[in-house]
Amino acid sequence: MKYESRLKLQENIIYGVVWALVFTIPILALYLSGNKEESVTSFNWNQVFSIWKEIVPFFILFLLHNFFIAPILIHKQQKGIYFTIAFCLLVLFAAGQAVFNTPKHPDRMIPPPEMEKNEHPPLPPDSYGGPQLPDVRPNDGGPGARRFEGDNPPGRQNLTRILMDNPAITNTFIAFLLLSMNLGIKEYFRSVKNQRETEELRQHHLEQELEYLRYQINPHFFMNTLNNIHALVDIDPEQAKNTILELSRLMRYLLYDGSRPTISLAKETEFLKHYIALMRLRYSDQVRIEVDIPEDVPDVQVPPLLFISFVENAFKHGISYQSESFIMVSLNVREGFISFSCINSKHERNQDPHSGIGLENTQKRLKLLYHDEYTFNINENAKTYEVLLKIPLSYDQVSGD
Repeated sequence: MKYESRLKLQENIIYGVVWALVFTIPILALYLSGNKEESVTSFNWNQVFSIWKEIVPFFILFLLHNFFIAPILIHKQQKGIYFTIAFCLLVLFAAGQAVFNTPKHPDRMIPPPEMEKNEHPPLPPDSYGGPQLPDVRPNDGGPGARRFEGDNPPGRQNLTRILMDNPAITNTFIAFLLLSMNLGIKEYFRSVKNQRETEELRQHHLEQELEYLRYQINPHFFMNTLNNIHALVDIDPEQAKNTILELSRLMRYLLYDGSRPTISLAKETEFLKHYIALMRLRYSDQVRIEVDIPEDVPDVQVPPLLFISFVENAFKHGISYQSESFIMVSLNVREGFISFSCINSKHERNQDPHSGIGLENTQKRLKLLYHDEYTFNINENAKTYEVLLKIPLSYDQVSGD
């Protein structure tokens, strides 16, 4: 089931639960207020139906707003049309309530014509033969009339009395709250959906950026390796042949494994060893090369071509034919982290305007893949250049399927 369909189902479940409670509460209220010793057959369903009859207009109003009116704002973003239709719907609802709802106090009667102003009928004699009660007349509001605490000033009605006498006003306000609640729930689920879509777009962007960085690494790597083979052809043709064989192994890795989102740590370390062996053929004993990579590594996944840029830069910028040079590469796994170190000698050289492309790309990949959960340090002095990298065994595979 798609994510959007799941959100729609969750929204409808909320509406279903709320309306089920609304229609169930009158039954529970009448049951709890009645005599528990009475039989179930004495339950007055007419009262329940009477309450349901008052709830049904609100339910119809909700259905119209939820399925026909609210989508105009949520999906089509037409605010003017939505508010116009919603306002007209509330006006029609209020008019219907005013027509079909009777006042809450129909027992109030107009005084008979024979009862003139300030005249009241005599009190009946006490049916039990006792003394007649004093003739206490209602306060007629005339001159000298007494005022009691809680009396409303003349000409002003109590707000509660107005609402009780005009249920259409109260019901219209409840209808407004109902539509607002419905719109709020829809806006919440729309924001959740938009947040998910934004996250998917961000993920897709990261995938494209990582793919672009990977495609930048491969040409950069091939350019350096072919330059090495070109130098060997004139110096030692036999070594050049061996170099081409090593290069074929590396190309097989780049073509079949380097394009994957992840690769096993064993294959990644094997690739490093082949590359270093390729460089040994070129430099022979002129450069001290030390490699400390275990033969058996844990069966974990890592991003492909993650360490090669550091080793490439070490061979490219750490080798000098005029002075002693060295390169030391080490990799180990412990306590849930992979620790990688590459140290090379440092020499005075002309600055290459194209240098550092692979290193820059690798740093971008580290930021995209590991966020702030990795450690990357470069320690540099007059004689050595050291790269230290520590990454967790697991990471966000934003480039995964």
